Amino acid sequence: MTQQPRFQLTPEQYERLTMPLDTNRVGKNPKGFSHLEAWDVRRWLIRVFGFGSFDIETISLDLVKEIEHPARRRKDKKGTEYGDPYVPWTVVYRAQVRLTVYDQFGGKVVLEDGACGDSTNQPSLGDCHDNASKTALSQALKRCAVNLGDCFGLSLYNGGGAAPVVLRSLVAPEAEVSAAAAELPAEDAPVRPEPGTEPAPVDEQHHEPPAAPNERPVADPPAAEPRPAPTANGVRDWTLHPDRTASGIRQAATKLLAEHPAVAAARITNEHGDDEQLSVLMDRRAKELEPKAAQPTEYEERRRKRMFALLGDLGYREPEQYRDVLGKVLQRSVESSRDLTAADVEDVIAALVQRKRQLAGQGAPA
Repeated sequence: MTQQPRFQLTPEQYERLTMPLDTNRVGKNPKGFSHLEAWDVRRWLIRVFGFGSFDIETISLDLVKEIEHPARRRKDKKGTEYGDPYVPWTVVYRAQVRLTVYDQFGGKVVLEDGACGDSTNQPSLGDCHDNASKTALSQALKRCAVNLGDCFGLSLYNGGGAAPVVLRSLVAPEAEVSAAAAELPAEDAPVRPEPGTEPAPVDEQHHEPPAAPNERPVADPPAAEPRPAPTANGVRDWTLHPDRTASGIRQAATKLLAEHPAVAAARITNEHGDDEQLSVLMDRRAKELEPKAAQPTEYEERRRKRMFALLGDLGYREPEQYRDVLGKVLQRSVESSRDLTAADVEDVIAALVQRKRQLAGQGAPA
């Protein structure tokens, strides 16, 4: 019998899975518990493991309860009834889900878990069943994925925080971590709830607001071990990698100065073989990676000279006068003529030519 290959991670996957959870991905349910959205979990399964590299199987989906409440009319905040009578429904489902994740070497990991989901105060029985079943399946999927670590919400069990609790594993890829993981976004925009999962409006005279089921915080979780301080040479090598961006290095430098000032102040051997302070190297490297401003063409230089010649002809020769005239023509504050685009220069030239004609009292071109 052929033995199943052990599930393995690439260095890039290992690096990503041991990073802290981005707080923009964390939401709050009506009870105040921190949680991730199911669609965001699917997104990160694709990002980390690849398209088609995981299977989500519904082992069971069972109706637990279907409750028909007495018909009623809605009430406003003052208690005044309005609208036609409706029959509100409450439905509860229980789901068992299996998540299978495949690696790039023929191995796989199988994760199973279950959850309940409910939908309350719904006037449509069909919508109530749909919302409750989807909630149960989504919650079960998230509970499966949480076994993949902080990136999938494990740290939220530690009092709802995003601080990492895994940090590292003794079973890690032997190869050196590459820069590929950095190509994934370090942070996402705040994650919004999936459509249809937000609490439905309720009649405050009869119902409590519906509470979407969520992972319960684990009681007395073990304290997370502190992440080891980075080494100065390790940060140097990361900084000098060709795939880094100026903004990424600046953010890393700011974090390093705040959390590890001694490392930021350490002197290292730079890429030229010279002795240099790490924070200075990072600042220099960020400046080197900044996009260079496009140099004006020969034609654009001639047009700028034409603009300044017209300013001189009209008696404007001081920098303060230049800024005042340019600001009036372009209808915005201008700190320097270097900030002008080629289109701005043409607008200024046209306005100055027109002004020169007016002063000369003739219609011939200036």
